[in-house]
Amino acid sequence: MMYSDQLDPAFPGMKIDSRDDLVESFPVGADLGFGLVCGKDASGLLVPGSGTKLAGISLQTHTIPFNVNKYVKTDCASILRRGGVWAVVTPGASVTDEGPVKFAEDGTVSDNGSKALPNAVFRSDKVTLLDGTDIVSVELHNPFA
Repeated sequence: MMYSDQLDPAFPGMKIDSRDDLVESFPVGADLGFGLVCGKDASGLLVPGSGTKLAGISLQTHTIPFNVNKYVKTDCASILRRGGVWAVVTPGASVTDEGPVKFAEDGTVSDNGSKALPNAVFRSDKVTLLDGTDIVSVELHNPFA
């Protein structure tokens, strides 16, 4: 029996595999969904988008007690700085497998975002989940320039 019409192949913020990676924890300064590019603000708190300094892409966690779809202010977020992760695609945007990663200020990724994510590349085509969300495999190599 096949369940491909009932199960998503991945979800936003899911690590791609168990390769060597770098995950760091940071305090959250504003609501931050999973699978989004994020940065630190002037106070060192995580925010969606670039902030004043790029941090990485937010990973999903099963330990969030209040909201299963995001980190909230004062949470401690796990951020992938090197490795593979499923990132959220900007609604209606395109991605090119093996192309450079760009992102919007809301942290979503695409071919045409307003900012480049240094040392990052798309490693798949866009995948549409059962709820209509588009995700893409992104490979990160730190440090961010």
